[in-house]
Parts: sequence; structure tokens; C-alpha cells
Amino acid sequence: MTDMVSQAEGTVQSQLATLREEHRELDARIAGMADRPYLSAEEQIEVARLKKLKLKNTQALNYFQFGVV
Repeated sequence: MTDMVSQAEGTVQSQLATLREEHRELDARIAGMADRPYLSAEEQIEVARLKKLKLKNTQALNYFQFGVV
């Protein structure tokens, strides 16, 4: 039984690490585009899409870390 709990905790920690890495990557992509003086319409749509993905990622992180949505 302890092995199953330990394995489940390891899986959660792995998922948290993956979500944190994805969050950093999204943040870097958004920041990189925000540094540009002008964004085309397609780039503005991409920034909006990235921000939505980052929000979804943040919600998933909060769920795993704190059990809240």
C-alpha cells in the first residue's frame, strides 16, 4: 500500500514539474513577443492564445498544489 502511495506522489510530482516547465516556456514566449514594438494581427492572436494556455496551465498547477480550481 505504501508503494502505491509513494508511486502516486511521484506521479503528481512529475506532473507538477512538467506543468512548471510548460509555464516557464509559455511565459518566455509571451515575454519575447511582448518585447517587439509591433505585432501583426496573427501575432496578436498568438499572444492571446498563449495567454489562455498559460492561464489553463496555472489553474492545473493550483489544482495539483493546493487542491483548488
